Amino acid sequence: MRHPHEVKLAMEQVARRRGMTVNAMLGKSHEPQFVDARRELARILRARHLSWDQIARYMGKDHSTIVRLVLGRPVHRLPLVIECPDLSGEWAV
Repeated sequence: MRHPHEVKLAMEQVARRRGMTVNAMLGKSHEPQFVDARRELARILRARHLSWDQIARYMGKDHSTIVRLVLGRPVHRLPLVIECPDLSGEWAV
């Protein structure tokens, strides 16, 4: 399934099965029915050996979003550390 028409077909099938348009499925909504449809599509594409980046491009998302969507866990990132002076003038972490 490396051909764009096969990916488009998968998108149309998932959207039709879920009772929504492809545009709605791939949109920005965080409503469960749209998230679940995107997850189903991403899993189908991943099972067809598409890379995270390829899936993300087809779905119009960042690859880390697709990883979280499929695997259900956050992507490892460096922790955000903010230092600021407290009232004593010393830096706190």
